Amino acid sequence: MPTIPTDFTGDPPVTGDNGSGSDGVPKIPGQDLPEVIDHDFEEARDQLRAAYRKHLGREASDEEIQGWWTGQYGWGPQGIEGLPGWLRGIEQSPEAQARRGTQAGGGDTDGGDTGVPARTGEPPPGYDRDKWNNPDHHTTKYDVAAFLYGLTKPSDIAAMVQSPAFQARFPGATFNGKDKIDFGSNLEDGVPVGVIDVLMQADEGRNTSAGLWWGDTVNDPAPGPTGTGPTGTGPTGTGATGGWTPDTWAAALVNAQGGSPLLNPAATPGPPSMGYGMGPGGGGGTMGQMITPYNPLETYSPVPYTPPAPFQPPAYQGATPFSQENYTAATPLQQDAYQAATPFGQDPYAAAAPFEGPTAEDMAADPSYQFRLQQGQEALERSGAARGVTNTGGTLRDILDYGQQAASQEYGNIYGRQRDVYDLNERNRFNAYQANYGNAMDAYVMNEQNRAGAFDANAANRYRTYAMNEDNRAGAFDTNAANQYRAYMTNEANRAGAFDRNVGTARDAYAMNEENRYRGYTTNEIARLQQNQEAENRRSGAYGTNLGAYERQQQQGLRAQGQGFDQSFRNWQQQYYQGRQNAQDTYNRMYGLSTT
Repeated sequence: MPTIPTDFTGDPPVTGDNGSGSDGVPKIPGQDLPEVIDHDFEEARDQLRAAYRKHLGREASDEEIQGWWTGQYGWGPQGIEGLPGWLRGIEQSPEAQARRGTQAGGGDTDGGDTGVPARTGEPPPGYDRDKWNNPDHHTTKYDVAAFLYGLTKPSDIAAMVQSPAFQARFPGATFNGKDKIDFGSNLEDGVPVGVIDVLMQADEGRNTSAGLWWGDTVNDPAPGPTGTGPTGTGPTGTGATGGWTPDTWAAALVNAQGGSPLLNPAATPGPPSMGYGMGPGGGGGTMGQMITPYNPLETYSPVPYTPPAPFQPPAYQGATPFSQENYTAATPLQQDAYQAATPFGQDPYAAAAPFEGPTAEDMAADPSYQFRLQQGQEALERSGAARGVTNTGGTLRDILDYGQQAASQEYGNIYGRQRDVYDLNERNRFNAYQANYGNAMDAYVMNEQNRAGAFDANAANRYRTYAMNEDNRAGAFDTNAANQYRAYMTNEANRAGAFDRNVGTARDAYAMNEENRYRGYTTNEIARLQQNQEAENRRSGAYGTNLGAYERQQQQGLRAQGQGFDQSFRNWQQQYYQGRQNAQDTYNRMYGLSTT
């Protein structure tokens, strides 16, 4: 069993049509009366179980009762303060609505939810018009009136009580054949409904009645001054047939008995005064006419406290889910294809013109040949001169032969020398070609390597730049996305926090306003009670003073009248107080035991 809160302050509101409890005793907020201090876990459990049986057709589990008690279902705060809201939550739950839908059947019902006929027309006397016209108000009193509306014959009442629709609303209810319905195990706010008198002035033998009545099981209301019963719209008994409430009944008693709801009997003539100047009796009067019996003020009835609807916080609306655009990769790097250089090209080696031997002119022009020829001729001439045969034929022949031999010998030398020069020049030219070719090839290869290296370096630099830029762009995107998500979460947390604070502020203001309203209600009702009591004390004191003087006067008269007058007075006094007590008992039965 959960621990009952010890910090509960304030008293639960007093409910009911006339502000009184089931025993007829007014309930004042703040007083330690049973109906005020008995709002604990056991009472809440009993009322919750009764509501489950009534609206859901099943028993409440301990877990469900604990859930209501702790306020986790949201229909009211935890503790006994939430009980009215819990009962409304059970009655309006989808399970209860579904069950009411399965029970509805036949007849003209108000929506098929409860199986109770629609309440139409004017409400019977004693029924609140707003409750009668409210299709959602389904207390036992109003639902029974909806079934029995317009019926006056006990046989019709019996048939209605036995009907499936009535039994669906009040399982096991029975009619005694005359004027009373026994509701068996049916509960109203956790309390058994019991046996209720529903017809007034019913005659089972003649199968008649004076119409609808909702009261105790002992006495039907007495006929009104202008009618045969409480069939009117007020105490006089005129108008449409219907039942009476304690309020209308008390009003009728006030009108009938001079302002007192306690049924004080009318004053009756007392014994003769035996000539003491007290009236027209034996001495000129009667004792009963000398002082009006004490009539207390009308019973204090507090204004019923109506609690407000339970605080319903608005539902939190979550933000639009966070969304982020997808990352778009950069355009892939496009590298230019390497363009190979023009293939190495070198003019082919051009062979020299074939060697051509020296001509006679070439030989004759050769200086060495001319030198040797000159030297040989001069030697021959000197030799001829020495012999004296210079100009002889032999010398000339020798000189000619020498020139021919010299030309023959020197031609080969000249030829060889020219051939050697030709070969040397050709070798030098070929070697120069070879050297130039190698140098050009080396320069071509070196230039191509340098160009390819520069291309690769440029491509690598471009790729590194591309990759670095893409990394930076992706990093910036991730950073922005993270910042946006953090900003979204921060804003959502702030928004949810502001929502919770606003709801808390509204709930606190609601609780404070309700507490202030209830305190004002309690203060006003206590002040009204005190004013009522003070006024009654003043009237009672004045009446006691007058009564004391009257009794002293009467005692002097009684002593003079003798034993006969004394006995007559005591008999009259006993009859009066007996009548007062009977009237009090009747009032308690009719007013105190009536339900609404």
